[in-house]
Amino acid sequence: MGNFEPVTTLYSAIKILGVLSWSLPIIALTLLAYAIEYYTKFKTYWNLFLTASLMAILAPSFTSYEHWILGEIDVTHTLAADLFLMAGTMLAGYASLKLLKFQNLKLGKTRVTIKVLLTLAIASPTIIYVIDGITISTFFDTIAYNLSIVFLIIVFLTLGKIAREYVAHHKALAYGGARLGAALLLLDPVQRNYALFAQMGITGKNIAGGLALLTHFTANLFLLPTLLLLLFEAKERGIHLIPTLEQGENHKPLKYRLKKGCAYLIREHNPDESLALLTEYVTHKFHGLCITRGSPTEIRAKYELHTTPILWMTNAETDEKTIKPRDLKRLKTILEDFLRNQGNFILLQRLDYLITQNNFNQVLTFLQDISDLVSNTDAILVVALDTTTLTRQQQALLTQELEEIELDSNITLKESLYEILLFVGGENKKRRSPNIKSVMTEFTITKATARKRLYELESLGLIRMVKDGRSKLIELSQEGENILKAKVGPMRGETG
Repeated sequence: MGNFEPVTTLYSAIKILGVLSWSLPIIALTLLAYAIEYYTKFKTYWNLFLTASLMAILAPSFTSYEHWILGEIDVTHTLAADLFLMAGTMLAGYASLKLLKFQNLKLGKTRVTIKVLLTLAIASPTIIYVIDGITISTFFDTIAYNLSIVFLIIVFLTLGKIAREYVAHHKALAYGGARLGAALLLLDPVQRNYALFAQMGITGKNIAGGLALLTHFTANLFLLPTLLLLLFEAKERGIHLIPTLEQGENHKPLKYRLKKGCAYLIREHNPDESLALLTEYVTHKFHGLCITRGSPTEIRAKYELHTTPILWMTNAETDEKTIKPRDLKRLKTILEDFLRNQGNFILLQRLDYLITQNNFNQVLTFLQDISDLVSNTDAILVVALDTTTLTRQQQALLTQELEEIELDSNITLKESLYEILLFVGGENKKRRSPNIKSVMTEFTITKATARKRLYELESLGLIRMVKDGRSKLIELSQEGENILKAKVGPMRGETG
């Protein structure tokens, strides 16, 4: 066993404190990231934080064990441990920046500070190496340690940014704790580099190192309120939705041009009309959000919504993003978060369902609050419901808050388009979905002509083109069915 001289005992104590100082913030961050992913169901890269935590624990633990057993540490082992530690903190810093980017947040002016710190982390030991002639292993060991501190500061600053953006109560405490902790971390390498520059003896270096780690440990204590408040906020907020643009872009003009900053009402018996409107806007560079009673899986497949978040109003436990219909407070918080971004289109279907689960006055108050939020942004809110379930007075109150959209169903088609619509309707009744090739065969037209006519019908909202492998299947929309039911004839003499 190692001897127990005061210097040795002090060194062992410093190393134990070092294990705690490096590992605690990253372990806490791992638990926080996992909890956020559990509560909000969005990716937090907690597995990267977990890997970084293990690296942060193993690095100082290895040298502590070696000193305890042998009474001394090989210099190359110290260097290896610090390089390992640097890799762990670098991974934690990288995961933090990924988390920040995923939240659509930026470091801003802090980026300049980090660049300066990275420069100083390398320049300081370089100057000491040139002036005092320290060994090459000590030189690289010091650089590795300094960089580890900078990467850990990135973790602190990232948590501060997220706290300032999302913590509702005690925001100053959450943000200030992270920033103050980051500032205290700077004192650690300053003390260590000074001890190296002043050429202190072993005891002096151990004392300086102990004070540095004590400062480091205190920085972790300042970070604790930030971690706890973020954890509480994640649990309170529940679902968190990140706006993402759809990949496919529609170059055709919008059928309905809605004003930004306005809230609209659609009276519908079938969800197809409002979903078609949502699909049209998300393919015109709008960030979409659909809040619905329908199955998210079916909606994604039917309307080819690959990245648009869909929030399912249900009391059931599923793997989908869900919201309990009676939790209007949480739904409001989700929408507040979503509206932080620019260019949003929000579709709230089945308002009548929310009313039956709560009461009309509660839902009306909720709508008034959301309408006020939308009016201060460039977002568009569309509320769809079956108004036959409401009294005239309730409908009147809703139309005072929401501008009604008059969906145009008086469409007069060219004969060529009407014939294709009849053909698609007939095939759908036989539970068959035709494709472009079958339209070409039926009407003896070229592929270019078939595509042109089908895209025109699609732009009018009368059909849907559903992707099926390499081909697209054609289905009537609710509007298309209404046209055929109403027996709206073609414009004679126009063959398109």
